[in-house]
This record gives sequence, structure tokens and C-alpha cells, in this order.
Amino acid sequence: MLKFSVIVPVYNVEKYLRTCVDSILCQNIPKEEYEVILINDGSIDNSGMICEEYKKCYPNIILLNQKNKGASLSRNRGLEIAKGKYIIFVDSDDHIQKNTFSAIFQEMEKGKLDALLINSDIYMNNGKLVSVLKPGKLKPGEVTDGADYILGHGFSVPVMVWHYVYRREFLRKEKLFFAAGLFHEDQEWIAHWFPLCKRIGYLDIIFYHYMLSDVSIMRSRNIKKCFDLFRIFELIQNDAEEYRKKGKAEVYHVLKRYAASMMWLSLRSCVAQGFRIKQLIVSEEIRKQILKYGYLDRRHRFFIFLIWIKAYWLTEILIRLVILVRGK
Repeated sequence: MLKFSVIVPVYNVEKYLRTCVDSILCQNIPKEEYEVILINDGSIDNSGMICEEYKKCYPNIILLNQKNKGASLSRNRGLEIAKGKYIIFVDSDDHIQKNTFSAIFQEMEKGKLDALLINSDIYMNNGKLVSVLKPGKLKPGEVTDGADYILGHGFSVPVMVWHYVYRREFLRKEKLFFAAGLFHEDQEWIAHWFPLCKRIGYLDIIFYHYMLSDVSIMRSRNIKKCFDLFRIFELIQNDAEEYRKKGKAEVYHVLKRYAASMMWLSLRSCVAQGFRIKQLIVSEEIRKQILKYGYLDRRHRFFIFLIWIKAYWLTEILIRLVILVRGK
């Protein structure tokens, strides 16, 4: 069995793609022990041609070409064909630390882990380091149950899909796939898999290098991002209800609070991008949802009150102040 399947959605990243793929190929296990699945998601630049070049040179590279469907469906397609014991996701405008696969494999095997959290750092285009992302509560060498962790700490872990290495059989057993067509899909993904994961570990090495590139989808201005966060709120609500039906009331309440935080992120994203809150609250149903569930996030109950009295302009001013002061 292959040790790893590295799944890389590719879309219009000709400037960064070689750095990304080279970092995956420069590892300290033989290339025949892992596969690199490149999903060319309808690129209209030279990304497809670059993928073809690598496929011809390296037998462990698998190339799938498709019409543009987005990162979520590309990742799902990679999951469907992956053969590696463990799954790694890499975005094609980022890259990973060289010669780290051996340590990751040993850690996964030693702890019989379903998922492993690894550190990352964030860089600007000019190479300037912005920050290093590490977990606040997990400790190296410890094995944590996901449901137990969120009961004690909430979702105080990095949410990005590429922050973790996953056991493929765990993902398949729980039928874990990404919600299609959404921005911020990582926010929904972690709420879906983390409570189900029985054995989560942490390896204290910097593995993933996230680049604030000029092609990043997440940095573009789009009102759909706000609506998608609201949709994620609804999906997490549905997950919470399933736990309630199973008699797991504590997990139900944690997920409800996490869902409420997605509602806040939706409002914050709306204001941060320069849109008006009225552009988000386009229906009475959305407003009712905000008023019904927004109070669960205690930090932002006052904002919910302002929305209740329809003081949208004051809400926007205060959210801008929060962004300025807290930076989030």
C-alpha cells in the first residue's frame, strides 16, 4: 500500500505551481511510496501544460483534467481515487516543507492516528513571514478524542484542511467529503470530521507554507462568501441536530455555538469586504435565523440586538471597529 496520497486542486496558478509540486516531490521517502494527484480544474492559463510536463517525468503523479468545479469537488474527486494510507491536501499556490514525510508517517503509525495536526506558517508574496500557526491546547505525543476535545475547548484548533494529515480509511468509513460549491469550505469540513475522530495527534514541526498570493480565491471580493458562511451555519446546524437525535447533547450544544460563530463571520465578512449588511439580509428568513441563533455566540449578542432593531448602519460601524481593534 502507498503511504501517502497528496491531493492538489489546480486552477490558474502557473506562477506558483512548480514550487508547489517540487516541494511535494522533494521528500525523504521513495517516490514509489506516495502518489501526487493533480486535479486540473479547468485552468485557462499554462497550469494544465505544467501538470502534463510533471506527469510525463514522474510516474507517481496522476493527472485528472475536468471542467471548472471548484476546490471542494476537486478534492472529493481526489479522495475517490486515492490509494495512499494517509491523505494530505495541498493548495496549488502554497508549498510544503521538504523531507518531512518520513516523520509524519512515523507519527501516524506510532499513535495509530486518524488525523495529525501539523504547524504552518504564512508568508507574503515578497517572502516576509507574517505568522506561525500552532494549536493552543494540543501537545506533542498526546492522542486526543475529537469529541472530548471540543467539549473542553470548543473548536480552538486550526480549521484549514491542509493543517492535518488524515487516515484514508477514517475518511471513507465516516463518508467524509467536502460540501460542494462553497467558499470557506474548511469551516464546515472541520465541524463535520473533528467530532467523529477518535485519535488525533500533534507533530510540532512546520510542514505547510501558506502564501498570500495574488491569485488566492479567499482574498477576492465577493458577496457569495458571506452567503456561503451563512450556508455553512445551516449545514453545521444540521450536523448538530443529528447529534441531538443520537442523544449526544453536549456535542450538540458545542456545534450549535460553533454554528453561531459562522453567522458572526458572515456578518464580519460582509462588512470587511465593503458590502452593506442589507445586501446579506435579503430575506426575512435570514434575519429570523440570525435573531434565533445569533445569541448563542455570547461575544456578539449586542450585534444581534442591533440587527433586531434594524440598526444596520450602527452594526456596520461597530463591526469595522472590532476589525480594526482585534484584526478579526
